[in-house]
Amino acid sequence: MTFGPSYFDAFATIPDAKYVVDIPMKKNKLANSKAFAKAAYNKIGADNIVGLEIGNEPDNYGLSKQAYVSRWKKWSTQILQTLGLGEQEKIFQAVCLASQTGKTGSPGAPGGWRVPELFDLGLKDVKSRIGTVSMHYYQTKVRTDSDLQRDIMNHTAVVHGSSFVKDAVVFLNNIIAPIPLALAEVGSILGSGNASQNNALAAVFGSALWQVDFSLYSMSIGVQRINWQSGLGFPFALWNPQYEHNGKTVPASVHPAFYGHVFAGEFVGKTSNIRVKHLELGRPFLAGYAAYDAGRLARIALVNLELWSEGDGNRLEKKITLDIGVGVSEVSIKRLTSEMGGTARVGNITWGGVQWTVNSGGKEVKVLNDTTTVPVDRGMVEIGIEASEAVMIKLSG
Repeated sequence: MTFGPSYFDAFATIPDAKYVVDIPMKKNKLANSKAFAKAAYNKIGADNIVGLEIGNEPDNYGLSKQAYVSRWKKWSTQILQTLGLGEQEKIFQAVCLASQTGKTGSPGAPGGWRVPELFDLGLKDVKSRIGTVSMHYYQTKVRTDSDLQRDIMNHTAVVHGSSFVKDAVVFLNNIIAPIPLALAEVGSILGSGNASQNNALAAVFGSALWQVDFSLYSMSIGVQRINWQSGLGFPFALWNPQYEHNGKTVPASVHPAFYGHVFAGEFVGKTSNIRVKHLELGRPFLAGYAAYDAGRLARIALVNLELWSEGDGNRLEKKITLDIGVGVSEVSIKRLTSEMGGTARVGNITWGGVQWTVNSGGKEVKVLNDTTTVPVDRGMVEIGIEASEAVMIKLSG
């Protein structure tokens, strides 16, 4: 494929968007990549570039770790000079490691590249030009034995899979002038598999519950930003427009993951001083998080990942008693749920009784009253949460 600077005119279509620009590295054509970086920088504009990312998943290039670090240092120096920028300009999003899910079926394969060792091999020498460090994450690889409960709707699997991410965050936070970590490509599954496998793991309500759990856990360990992988035909994308594929029209659709995204966004809120705490519940299929706004408890999220689907018999409910302290008279509860459970498609999913559909033009439609208020008794409140459901508890005075 050959293209020139006019390619980057397309980025003006969304003038307020911010971009991470991926500069080709695998074929080791420095002159071409410098021209690419210059064209992108000039067309998109410095104010709209979050970072320049040299290479994509370099641990899949066949390079040694030391060879990669040496090449990255040389290339970043050359690109800064090409753009007329100083050595201290924090323009780069560095590393961009693969999830490594494909090697073992779960993220962070043993023996894979790790952020701390790459810095020890020389990236620490040029850390002044690194604005962020990035990694990729996919919860599982599609296999013949892939299982929604074991591989996706499983909090223990999320914590285990994220351990290499957490180690990177801790390392980057402990260096002088800490560097934020971004998960630059995230999805529930990796690998094409067949359509039924993909849809059974990703285009179902259980994947939305996983997305809530993974989003909040990532916040709790200090990940600064998540870029959710998306594309036509991706079953874990938030939505897709109508498009043509193999001579057939694929209709527009809102996917289950959209609801997980809305839940996580509302949990974070709009203020700047939010901190998320992971609640250690010690159960593989139950996750809990607390959001503190300026040091004060504001919201609690509970995710019941126990798989239940229509036809499985009684839908079991967990009763959880929360000690939220004095000074709170009542809490409001919103539910992310589906009458059909974890294997439900998007038409049966609601968040606080609201749906977003193609028919509504993407606008929210209230279909049932699913927000309740519960009084607090001496600082204690009991919450019921059904299998394959998530709730958000908001505190009020």
